[in-house]
Amino acid sequence: MGLQKSIRSKLAVALVALGALAWAHSALASCSFTLTPGDRTHGFGAITAKVVVAASSGSCAWAVVNTNSWVTIVSGASGVGNGEVTYSIPGNSSPIARAGTILIGGEAFTISQLGVVCTYSIAPTNHDKCFGSTTGSVQVSTPSSCNWTIVNTNDWILITSGMAGVGSDKVFYTVLGNNALTPRIGTVLIAGQPFVINQSAYSVTCAPDKQVECGAAWNFDAPTLNSADATIQSVTTVTNLECGKSFTAIRTWNVTDHCGNIASCSQTVSARDVTPPAIFCAADKSAECGSQWTFDPPTANDTCDGTAVAISIFTTVTNLGCGRSFTATPK
Repeated sequence: MGLQKSIRSKLAVALVALGALAWAHSALASCSFTLTPGDRTHGFGAITAKVVVAASSGSCAWAVVNTNSWVTIVSGASGVGNGEVTYSIPGNSSPIARAGTILIGGEAFTISQLGVVCTYSIAPTNHDKCFGSTTGSVQVSTPSSCNWTIVNTNDWILITSGMAGVGSDKVFYTVLGNNALTPRIGTVLIAGQPFVINQSAYSVTCAPDKQVECGAAWNFDAPTLNSADATIQSVTTVTNLECGKSFTAIRTWNVTDHCGNIASCSQTVSARDVTPPAIFCAADKSAECGSQWTFDPPTANDTCDGTAVAISIFTTVTNLGCGRSFTATPK
């Protein structure tokens, strides 16, 4: 009898517990939650934001389920009734947008974040170069995940390092020497930004070679300096003697610019006997027919060899007149 009473007592307790559980389940099933805002989109920078939770009843319990590694629940991971959830996200260093969903009281809340905006700058934006071969570098500045490339169509500008990159980096280049007598300009696109190189012309232009009359007065022609900062550093002259007074003389000028580049040019002068000697004949004369006489020899000189000019008789023409009269002309 006592055993039956005990069983009935325990059965009554169990029925009461089951009833309470059923009531609680019914109450929970009737809870609903409204999130404000329903979702949110953020820029690429780091930010902390809040979501307002409105419960259908003050006794409705809720919790946050977050499976996103880049979303941190700062406060309000759970609550009863109305409440707030505070979350934070770091800056998005990628140019690709991302999105994640958290559950608050079973309601989906989507967080979207834009990708970083890739902006590029270079320093310096131009370089002035002397005519000689030289090197240089350009600093590229951009967010760490931004890609960039180089477009170079100049055969005298060589990119030696940094043809492409991700994030901030340096580009190294070499400029070949300019042997032309005119300056040149080249543009390289680095991360879409124009980088301009201005290179000076070869520092000196020499006069052309020339030939002068042997023995005549002459001088070398001075070279032309092609840049305001160029100066003549040294001058050398080499003379090669030839036959008689003929010779070949070579003068070389070395010119330096403010970068220390040395340019050279030379002029060759050849002294040659290219002008016929000058000959001066004696005056015509008359002689007594039948008397002894001779032609008076001419005089001659040559610029190259002075008076050392050989004179020879080429021909004599005699025109007979009446009796013993005649006219004779040497040539």
